[in-house]
Amino acid sequence: MKTEQQLDELISALSKERTPERDLWPDLQQALQNTPQDAVTEKASGKVIPLRRPQWVKWSALGGIAASVFAAVLLLPQLNQ
Repeated sequence: MKTEQQLDELISALSKERTPERDLWPDLQQALQNTPQDAVTEKASGKVIPLRRPQWVKWSALGGIAASVFAAVLLLPQLNQ
């Protein structure tokens, strides 16, 4: 069994940098070219589905804005008193 000092020596002897075994750029470039930018492809069926926000996201954002305006209208007069 190796002692802690021996393990530290082995660790310090390891290379600090690791390079890939092969050039990865051609695969990345091909994947980026084959991927639609504004759609997602379902792997199982191969169908392309356009990206859309769910309807509730829009309404929740509008509700948050309305609640902020309502709170400001109620609280600002009280701050002036």
